[in-house]
Formats: sequence, structure tokens, C-alpha cells
Amino acid sequence: MQDFDNQNIPTENYKRFAKTLLYNDEKSFFIQKPKLDFEIIALNFPKKDEVLNLKLFHKKKPLSNWPILIFSKDNDQTYNEKIETNSNGEFEIYLNEDRTYLFSAVKIFKPNFLDKFKLKSDLVSLWASLTVKAN
Repeated sequence: MQDFDNQNIPTENYKRFAKTLLYNDEKSFFIQKPKLDFEIIALNFPKKDEVLNLKLFHKKKPLSNWPILIFSKDNDQTYNEKIETNSNGEFEIYLNEDRTYLFSAVKIFKPNFLDKFKLKSDLVSLWASLTVKAN
């Protein structure tokens, strides 16, 4: 973390794009299409003991080689790990039974001159998250 002058702490404008994947074993899964500025979408509809395939998008384009934080919890403990998207913006994880997952990605950047004037902030951050519970 960069040290900041306490008298000159940078301002930040942020947007959060949070989603929850809900599904029913009796219904088929549909492929999601990116519609938000920054988002994680599921590419498949896993059943128990299967791999969940996901993809990270920024402005409807895949974001390659980007860090993804994965937080999960079962009845006894919490877990966390960090993985990275591949060159197509995709990543996958094996869903452990009876665990709830939170996938998270963050993009922080300095706005261009016009956006800095309009937003009145030194930094812009976009936060994408997706939650899912493995059954």
C-alpha cells in the first residue's frame, strides 16, 4: 500500500457490480452475456462435484491475466485463495459441496482529465463480484 500524505489523501469514485447466481436443478442453465461495465459471469451450470467456469469482463470485453479473489465458507471454517484469469478472461473452480462462494475482482485507475473534473476524484475503482452456493 502506498503511503499518502495525511493532508492530501486521494479521493475515489467507485462502482460496485454485484451478482448472485441462483439455480434450480430442474431447470436448464442459460449462458449469460456481459451487460455491465465490470462483471463476472458464469459460463456453465454446475451440478454437485463439478467445475464452475467463469469469465471476467470489462466494458463487455474479456479481461485477461487479472487477479480474482475467492472467498468461501462452509459450516466450520472460511477459506480464501487468489487465482488469475487466463488469456481469454476465464477461470474455473471446483465447487465443494455445501460451501458458499464469493468471487471478487477490482480494477483501479486514474481517470482522464475530463472524468477527473466530472467525478471530482483522483481514482476510479470498479468492483465485480459474484456469489454462489454449492449444493
